[in-house]
Amino acid sequence: MEEHTDYKEFERPDGKMVRVVFELYRYEILFYYFEFKHDANSNWQSLSNKDDNGFFSYKVIDRHGNEKVESVLFPTNEELSEALEEINKRYNIISM
Repeated sequence: MEEHTDYKEFERPDGKMVRVVFELYRYEILFYYFEFKHDANSNWQSLSNKDDNGFFSYKVIDRHGNEKVESVLFPTNEELSEALEEINKRYNIISM
């Protein structure tokens, strides 16, 4: 197993999801990033530009063609710690 990704997902209200994605190389975490999914029918997209309250805002078009602004909570520090712990255990990575 060389380079690959793995992740931990977290649910948000209204069917939204966020996840912490880890880039791994030979059982070492190189870096991580965050993604979100608006609903079960949407694709994963990058989370960026967190506001002061920890949310990311984005626009969606509803079934009537109207554009509206939605927001999703970034993974919290506690969720990031939980994801990191799970990945460390899954790949037997020793944290410093």
